[in-house]
Amino acid sequence: MVLDFHRLIVTLTIVALSEALISRHFESVSHLNDKLYIADPLKATETDSLISCAMLCGEGCIVFSFNHETMKCRLYSSVWSSTTNVTGWNTYMYEMGK
Repeated sequence: MVLDFHRLIVTLTIVALSEALISRHFESVSHLNDKLYIADPLKATETDSLISCAMLCGEGCIVFSFNHETMKCRLYSSVWSSTTNVTGWNTYMYEMGK
């Protein structure tokens, strides 16, 4: 029971640190949450976490979307306007100069 509590604390700490690291380089685009770009992404894959998805957003990638429910990650080279409603997706944009 004590070991489970310690694992929970470590997990929550890792999640908080992951969110903090991402927020230093990416800004959440909340008006695009629960939406998905209709065009093909640069890459679409499953990852084990939000931070893993963010780390894939390298050269040519300026926007990524991550679904916490399905652990799916989609990377894009441009900001988009044509979307469809899909629950569970959160979108982040690269912040220049951060």
